[in-house]
Amino acid sequence: MSIEQRVKQFYDEAVKISNGTLAITKANKEITTLRKFIHNNQNHNFHEREKAKIFATIELYFSLCNRKKDISPTDTNDKPLSAQDLIEDSLKVPLFTTKQKKSMLKWLEDELLEPNVGLSKQQEKKNAEKKKYYDHDSDDDEYNYDEEDQEEDDS
Repeated sequence: MSIEQRVKQFYDEAVKISNGTLAITKANKEITTLRKFIHNNQNHNFHEREKAKIFATIELYFSLCNRKKDISPTDTNDKPLSAQDLIEDSLKVPLFTTKQKKSMLKWLEDELLEPNVGLSKQQEKKNAEKKKYYDHDSDDDEYNYDEEDQEEDDS
């Protein structure tokens, strides 16, 4: 099978999985296979058509796995669906254009930042508490250190 045919097969499989005509549990296997394919063929001179198909395949898997949070594999032994590793590996190879890599970076940021929104709000709250502690005005202090030193000197 030629590389061009394999790229088309990857795309067709992703379309079938996203349309529901192929089992969702096959997505993890296809993502892993695509990651290996991209890594092994990173120095191959792909035609623009094949590059676009690979990018579209990655986008389909990202949409399927990360934008539809309610989908989970039916087998409990399967790990949750995620295209994060696929996107990270794709960013490391010289196969994609800058525009495509920017899109993948945005997807990666969306995926990573969304679950951590609650954590960042907690961190902001802690920082505000620290600031309040350090912004304490020293004029409100009832204890005046200079007066105490003067009284000791008078004795």
